[in-house]
Amino acid sequence: GTSCPFVFTSREDFHGGIGGSWAEGQLTLHEMTHGADMVIRQLRDPYFHDEVAELWAKYCEKFRHVEPSIRTTTFLGDGKCIVASGAEHYCYAAANRDEFLAECHTIAQGLHKGSKDYEKCKLSTPKEIAE
Repeated sequence: GTSCPFVFTSREDFHGGIGGSWAEGQLTLHEMTHGADMVIRQLRDPYFHDEVAELWAKYCEKFRHVEPSIRTTTFLGDGKCIVASGAEHYCYAAANRDEFLAECHTIAQGLHKGSKDYEKCKLSTPKEIAE
């Protein structure tokens, strides 16, 4: 069976957002997207799962950004060295197929504007995600 996604939301989501970093309604929309996804896959179109999985595989790297950091050099036992000058970070949308769908939906509804990780990827607004 499918559980009601409202069990994963919070009343604070309707009174200014969660913790100052989530826009009002963002958590509920995210969780309701999971619920709609479950209904579509279980009752209407099982192939929907595969279609979204293909989109996630194709676009998940777009949700990665590199944070500039101090340049580090690591020497390996064989005398070779690795030089790194940044740390990779992934947005939650890159986590898996399900989170990709829910996060893209919240972006498409304009609820990720101001989300730092998504802004660094240039994917925080409906216009950016449509491009």
